[in-house]
Amino acid sequence: MKSYYASFDAFPTSKGASTHISHSLQALSEIADKVDVYCLKGNSALDPKLAENVEIYPFFYEDESQNYLERAQLFSEKVYNCTALSNQKGIGQFRDIWSGLGMINQAHLKTIFEVNALTSIELPVRFPLLTSSLITEIQNIELTCLEACDHIV
Repeated sequence: MKSYYASFDAFPTSKGASTHISHSLQALSEIADKVDVYCLKGNSALDPKLAENVEIYPFFYEDESQNYLERAQLFSEKVYNCTALSNQKGIGQFRDIWSGLGMINQAHLKTIFEVNALTSIELPVRFPLLTSSLITEIQNIELTCLEACDHIV
């Protein structure tokens, strides 16, 4: 069985999220033949010490001036393209709605939404000028991911 893991976070880093991702990948590597990881490019000087069957596919942006939502959309598209192209049955585990949009509703994947925080709550803290209509749209994406996934952690 194959496992796909996606996170719109940089990996590896020295942040706590990176430690959690590393532990999740260790657990997945013990039950899957292969684990493909889609994440933002992390610190290449850090060695996450992953199992041999775990492969990281880091994503980076050629144009760093793109806004957050443009980058999130590109990441969702990357996750979708990679998992749909593979079309191997397996587990699709994701940490955020942008990763989830790329994995949900694919018949070959049993999806797990690892809900750590909700974007509609976190994003206004980072970007206080967001409109209420945009936050509502993000809440709708959250609901879509929650309803479409097979399991919630």
